[in-house]
Amino acid sequence: MKRLLRHALRIAITAGPIITGVVVATALSHHSFAMYDMTKTIKFTGVLTGFVSQANHAEIHFVPLGADGKPSRGPDGQPISWGVEMGGAAAMAQQGISVNTFPIRVSASAWMRWNR
Repeated sequence: MKRLLRHALRIAITAGPIITGVVVATALSHHSFAMYDMTKTIKFTGVLTGFVSQANHAEIHFVPLGADGKPSRGPDGQPISWGVEMGGAAAMAQQGISVNTFPIRVSASAWMRWNR
């Protein structure tokens, strides 16, 4: 019995740090900024169409405005809808951001990092 317990303890001591490392690496790679060009910032202006407060990431949805100030439209004539992913709902709430922060049908601008 002692031998079995020692063996189980060795496995736990060896596997614990490995499993922790894999979990941490996965979380860090999911929240990496490597996909963004941190040297370039672009400005988007659009009409807000929604704010979704989710546990994982809050999202702002909007229709970008063209150079003429009119909503951008696709080949089918329908407005093009964009979404911007933000931090989680708890992080947004700590900064005072809520559904009421982004009223629908209001024009707004945002500075963002573009994907590489």
